[in-house]
Amino acid sequence: MNADEETRRMREVMAAVAADEPPAEQVRRLDKALGAATDEWRLRRKRAVQAMKDDGMTLRAIAAEIGVSFARVRQILEEDLDTDGRPAVKD
Repeated sequence: MNADEETRRMREVMAAVAADEPPAEQVRRLDKALGAATDEWRLRRKRAVQAMKDDGMTLRAIAAEIGVSFARVRQILEEDLDTDGRPAVKD
């Protein structure tokens, strides 16, 4: 799925939230959709950055390629995520 398709999908989700619903219900539905999309994005981002590293790119090269700092690349790779992309719960 490309970025345009993902954007269209999110807009469809937002459009499905009826403006005549109570405001609190609108917020709950929008937050749920955004949370699910954020979890997927986080997991896919980590996998993509890990793939670049596995292909032999340095963290600095990855940072330059994706437009973030070296420290941010390190943070992305060190994120402890569950299989759904949510931050793993520490015991």
